[in-house]
Amino acid sequence: MIQIVCTKKLSTGGAELLHQLCFELNSMGVDSNMAYYNRKENQFIETEINSNYSKYCKYPKTFKLLDISGNTIVFPETMTYLAKNVKNAKVVIWWLSIDNYLINFNLEYSKNNGIKATLDELKKMFRRPSFHKLSDYLHISQSVYAEEFLISKGINSSIVGDYLNAEFVGENCDLNDKKNIICYNPKKGLQVTKKIIDYYKKNNSNFIFVPIIGMNAAGVKDLMRKSKIYIDFGGHPGKDRMPREARIQDCVIVTGRKGAANNPLDISINAKYKIDEKNNEFLRCLDSLIKEIVGDFGAHLENQNDYKSRILEEKNQFANQVKDFVKSLEIDK
Repeated sequence: MIQIVCTKKLSTGGAELLHQLCFELNSMGVDSNMAYYNRKENQFIETEINSNYSKYCKYPKTFKLLDISGNTIVFPETMTYLAKNVKNAKVVIWWLSIDNYLINFNLEYSKNNGIKATLDELKKMFRRPSFHKLSDYLHISQSVYAEEFLISKGINSSIVGDYLNAEFVGENCDLNDKKNIICYNPKKGLQVTKKIIDYYKKNNSNFIFVPIIGMNAAGVKDLMRKSKIYIDFGGHPGKDRMPREARIQDCVIVTGRKGAANNPLDISINAKYKIDEKNNEFLRCLDSLIKEIVGDFGAHLENQNDYKSRILEEKNQFANQVKDFVKSLEIDK
């Protein structure tokens, strides 16, 4: 059996991916289930599967962790501190992110994110095992960014990516319905985004900036279908979902160069659409690009068609990657 560890009742892109792995493994005939960890109680619990992800699971409830020979336990990288307690089962670390694993504590971080987030970062110092200790485990990476980072630490991994929820993949957008809306995720890169919005306000722009917040999946999809541009100048700790969701809804994607955005594979758009916010001419360069996009929207959308095609292939690619992963475990189905 393969058990996939997840925090109790967590609802995020990473949590959905962990459940998607469970689904894919069971579809292949590899018996798999979720193991939920309750951080408040510091223990694994038996409970009903998160209703958001029950469609991915063979069993209606989670199991407690089964640390027995012949079992494999998959830990997301944020929960590697629990792996040291496993004595008999095979351990796999799945790197869904890099930046979320690293210690981000400094005075600027504390100022921008508050006391609770700072304390959480401090806890990482005491809980995260060193990369040297992690070398005993098998590793898989959700992104090229993670794979390359691990290589720099002397750890080899294979790619097991992800794919978008079916809610975001479907009929094409009517480009005539597109407005001069620029949508963004306010949880990422907000300081940079505020500078951008202020710049456009001062210049009496007719662009409308709309944050993607307080919406269900249908609301997010509807906003993206009306928007022409999606901007993301936050960190990209892995191959983030929101830029892909936006491109499927025929937004032109514009990002910074942090994390996974800085390579041509995780966000496979032309480098002209990736602008370094540290550049002294950042706002001018961004404004020039945005005006260019709106002036010939169809052409710029076509420039990113390869990215859209890659996104649409991710589900099939994921299935093949999981098959290779199972082969590496030498499991008899």
